[in-house]
Amino acid sequence: MMGAYYKPHFFRISLPFKVEKELSNYDSRNLSRFIHEYIHFIQNLYTPWGLFVSFQSYSRIQRIIDDILKKEDEDISIPYYLEETDHDKWFGNIYIIGEGKRVSESKNNIDNVEFIPQSPIRFHRVKKYGNKAAIIMDIDTVPYGKQQVIFGAWIIKESMAQIIQTSIYPHDASPVKVIPYDCVSAICEQYAPSIYMDKSKILAICWASLFSMTPGESFLDLIYYAEQNPELSAKEIFENHIVNSQIRIKSSEEAISFDDFMNDIRRRFLAHLEVFVGMECAYFKKVLLSSPTMEVFSNLLKFLGNKDAINVDELTQELGMPVVFGDGNTLCFPVLENDKDSFAPAIKLFGMELVSGFVSSRSCICPLINMCENDEGIEKQYECISNPLMIGIDCPMNFATKIVGVHGRSINVSKD
Repeated sequence: MMGAYYKPHFFRISLPFKVEKELSNYDSRNLSRFIHEYIHFIQNLYTPWGLFVSFQSYSRIQRIIDDILKKEDEDISIPYYLEETDHDKWFGNIYIIGEGKRVSESKNNIDNVEFIPQSPIRFHRVKKYGNKAAIIMDIDTVPYGKQQVIFGAWIIKESMAQIIQTSIYPHDASPVKVIPYDCVSAICEQYAPSIYMDKSKILAICWASLFSMTPGESFLDLIYYAEQNPELSAKEIFENHIVNSQIRIKSSEEAISFDDFMNDIRRRFLAHLEVFVGMECAYFKKVLLSSPTMEVFSNLLKFLGNKDAINVDELTQELGMPVVFGDGNTLCFPVLENDKDSFAPAIKLFGMELVSGFVSSRSCICPLINMCENDEGIEKQYECISNPLMIGIDCPMNFATKIVGVHGRSINVSKD
């Protein structure tokens, strides 16, 4: 099985060890790895940026599936391309600037690339992607030299999760500094030395920046604000920037509180999710609509340095849990009390993820091949690997293709 990761928009964590329902059975290292990915789930579910990107992703996946189902008598072209709409172009520009860009202009992949923290990290604004301003970070890397990276939510989210993970299990800290996990700490050390050692303030700044459509720009503004106001606590930094804000709605002179604004975003997202999966999402309704913005942040701070698995379990029950897959095909997913089917929407999301991921991929290999190869209980039928839509064995891909409505469809692999 691959390393630990979280699948945005699908609320799914995969871990490289056997998962158990009781977090108290995890040692400190596995607990810290779980929490790193769990923080991504919270970033996805409880921030405007996370909900906005998921909303857009569902819309595109739905278009792909609808388009394929309309052409029921045709082979499915792999990789599957949709004609780009004006909305796609609009979102693409917003996403690149907001999320950031993993590949520099020189096309070097900068994910997990070492950088030199002693070298000055420079920022400048560049008008691009629909004449919108992107925050460009100049950073010295090994072995590629100076690279230009769009600074956005990708770096902020990974750095934030890494700070919490290493506060629980310090041995997970890398002896070298790598992009994206160590960037935020290095930026704070250079630009905001008074908060560099205060992890709770750094978390507050990372978290608050994800409430913006331009997280990179908000992050830089916030570290300057925190540096100029060292007397403020982490909660005060977050409250002053977010909770005490008044939002003015377009075409209206009326201002609403930030909590009202967030509740509206959450309700809209929930309605969109229910249309996407075609069923009521009772579990997500419970977790999305039960925790005020400030309460989510207060609980988030409690993960910092928390080695008590029972404590962590209480926090996850409060904030909600994703589906968690582990080594040996172990699986945990939560349900509402007395409602075993309450997490069915997340299982359907998993099926839609598998199918849409396969048809959009260039690999033309079953996305569950590693699971199949590592499970001695699955009867191997390798003819299904190159076309998992034809799968006959009882496995999640069989479920996925049937629930989406593409089971038994032929594919046409592009030679380009």
